[in-house]
Amino acid sequence: ACRMLIMLYTGIRPGELMTIRAENIHLDEQWMTGGIKTEKGKRRKIILPDCILPLIEHSLIESSDGLLAKYAKNGFYDAWNALRDDLSMRPELTPYCCRHTYVTRLTALKVSPAMLQELAGHEDYDTTLDYTHLSVADRLSEVNRLQHPIIKKSPA
Repeated sequence: ACRMLIMLYTGIRPGELMTIRAENIHLDEQWMTGGIKTEKGKRRKIILPDCILPLIEHSLIESSDGLLAKYAKNGFYDAWNALRDDLSMRPELTPYCCRHTYVTRLTALKVSPAMLQELAGHEDYDTTLDYTHLSVADRLSEVNRLQHPIIKKSPA
């Protein structure tokens, strides 16, 4: 559960989680580096929200080799599947869904497009848009801001 929460609150990829080394984690400044995909992604600062600092610290204390998370071959996915089953999550949800959830939640919080792209480590904003999955309720909330001063909302 600790690793899942770290991914949900940082937007890191599963492969990144398993390659981040202790020397690349700066708890006092609340960021770490560890991207693996694009040039922008490899050099980005992954921001650590307050709520997961204890999880990062705990993971580092448990680490015997200086890695944030280490698993035997396929061990990460076996652990993910077991946790997913324990939490009664849909079977099609993969670890990568955490990254999509991260971007979607930040979008719903109205984080600016430039900041979203930066936090996700994407070179192109169109890629960031592919990670955004807003609910009907989120969309309805936004369009309801279009209230016309003459048209009054009917009583419920």
